[in-house]
Amino acid sequence: MIFEGNPGTGKTTIARLLTGILYNLEYIPQYKYTEVTAKDLIASYVGQTSGKTYGVIRNALGGVLFIDEAYSLLSYDGENSFGEESLATIIKAMEDYRDRLVIIFAGYKNEMENFIKRNPGMLSRVGYKMEFKDYSIEELMEIFIKLVEQNNMTITEDALSSVKDIVNSAMRIENFGNARYIHNLFQKIIIEHAKNNEDTVDESNLYEISRIDINNEKLLSNDDVYHHKIGFV
Repeated sequence: MIFEGNPGTGKTTIARLLTGILYNLEYIPQYKYTEVTAKDLIASYVGQTSGKTYGVIRNALGGVLFIDEAYSLLSYDGENSFGEESLATIIKAMEDYRDRLVIIFAGYKNEMENFIKRNPGMLSRVGYKMEFKDYSIEELMEIFIKLVEQNNMTITEDALSSVKDIVNSAMRIENFGNARYIHNLFQKIIIEHAKNNEDTVDESNLYEISRIDINNEKLLSNDDVYHHKIGFV
């Protein structure tokens, strides 16, 4: 399978859930989920990559092998073609162990499209391609509200409005983290809330997020949000 989409759209979560579904339907013999990236498949020296990749595949047999940011293998295609060696091993395993292993390649949409074009032999062996679309602002706010409720807290209307403004602005950033961004944002707000209530005498304040806990300028100037890609978990 191929899972393509931006960070935080649920690729890893769905892969883990799918492992349970396939096991319960007896398509795979073990309830086993193995998650790797390119660095787990590529060796340091010529001739060792095939063995390292095969070792990962062998350990994943019977379950689901999830290769995150699969297109990163192409970055190893220098003069020694480590990436090609790994891919050749994977493609052969897809044929040899088709009844014992499910392989999911995942990553950003554009990069995954290029990855597939570079490997025509792989496309013929992939049965399903799923696109994970970005969440809407309404869905993201629903996720945020659920986080508030799950932590036995409440949030004032003006605080929630400020959160929505922040999320609206963040959504325009390249490689926006979707649900992962919301989780990180919630954690930052909780930390600010704890600081603001360090000396409170009213216990009810401990469980209510208010406008004072939402520092728009601080949250929107976060370098991690604006300048770095948010990776997969």
